[in-house]
Amino acid sequence: MRVFFVSNSTCYYFTDELYGMLTAAGYEDVRLCLVYASGCPLERHYNWWKENHAGYQYRVVDEKGITMTPSYTLEQALAMENWDVISFDNNARSFASGDADTAIGIAEPYFGALYKYIQGRFPNARYFWHQVWANEIGYHLAFEMKTVEQRTQIYEAKHDVMHRMMDTYGIEGVPTGDAWEKVRDLPLFTTPINGTGRDRFTLCTRIQNGKITDDFTHDGDIGGGQYLNACVWFEILTGKSCLGNSFRPKYELDGKDLSLTEE
Repeated sequence: MRVFFVSNSTCYYFTDELYGMLTAAGYEDVRLCLVYASGCPLERHYNWWKENHAGYQYRVVDEKGITMTPSYTLEQALAMENWDVISFDNNARSFASGDADTAIGIAEPYFGALYKYIQGRFPNARYFWHQVWANEIGYHLAFEMKTVEQRTQIYEAKHDVMHRMMDTYGIEGVPTGDAWEKVRDLPLFTTPINGTGRDRFTLCTRIQNGKITDDFTHDGDIGGGQYLNACVWFEILTGKSCLGNSFRPKYELDGKDLSLTEE
């Protein structure tokens, strides 16, 4: 299986867990690849493609582990494989208004042009729009996320944009954002892990730079967001349930096992 993400840091983390789930389910010779630049919007993807600009890091997760190669162009990355799956999304800033029409106006015509070109190169691939999750309260890269209502509005815009892209281009959708909205406030994902001194976790809680922190920009590991995204992608890619999959990510800090519980 060869999966190619035209994305940003949104797809940087969970692909490690997704690789583990796919190989645990018996898939062999799996390679998950990302053309990555922090906060990269579709407009920049488009411009770098037209300029043949080597601004990407090319991140690969496969049987060799994780490799990052700097100074890649989109053309170089596309030429690496005969891709089975190609995914697109837009960065968080493009949804700051909480309005789907505005978000579509920011994505187009860049997405349409990129999709048409890449689809012409790989006509037999499956194409996806990745509906990323609404960032947590406290997020302030492009705006200050202050209320649940604001977060819900941005989620609804992301949900709407995914379905409009699916309808317009006849592509598939990956509803990670829908999954986050269903589980982000359940006690299972907000109960403290014994001995950590934290009174509450979010799906964004992670081990970062040797500390437990809330990375409101991305999915979390010990908070479960990273694994949740992998579960959604696994089901969409394979058509199989993630229930019963034997892969369990392991997280540790200062000798303490902070892995997700079996529950």
